[in-house]
Amino acid sequence: MNYILSSTNGTHYSTAIAAGSVESESFPGLRGDGNGKIQSIAIKSNENYEWQVELYDKDGYIIAKHSFAATDAQAVVASSVTYYYYTQTVKWLIPSTIPNTTVEIGIRNKSGQPKIAANTTTGAGTLILTLNVEK
Repeated sequence: MNYILSSTNGTHYSTAIAAGSVESESFPGLRGDGNGKIQSIAIKSNENYEWQVELYDKDGYIIAKHSFAATDAQAVVASSVTYYYYTQTVKWLIPSTIPNTTVEIGIRNKSGQPKIAANTTTGAGTLILTLNVEK
């Protein structure tokens, strides 16, 4: 069975991220039970940057990653705000993260400029990660 899991705007990946830095989150709804796969990843951002999505094991080591170039984005204008969508099939195995219950996933800013902090009123700093998970 496939599930779509998304981070929450203004709650996850909402801080400013300096160039080269990462923000990681215990991904909501993604149990670290070692069963299933992440079939694809998608980012919605209002900044057309170079991003890297990172999957961590229970000890915080990167076990899978995918980088997006700014040119990978598809620009879409909604309510006079431009958003950039990035998507990729990945087929990552879900790690066992016991004793942690959820899986940690990071987004690294590989651009030369910082990501600004999220503003849920204006949409500035929006960064939403969506996973297609097969269990």
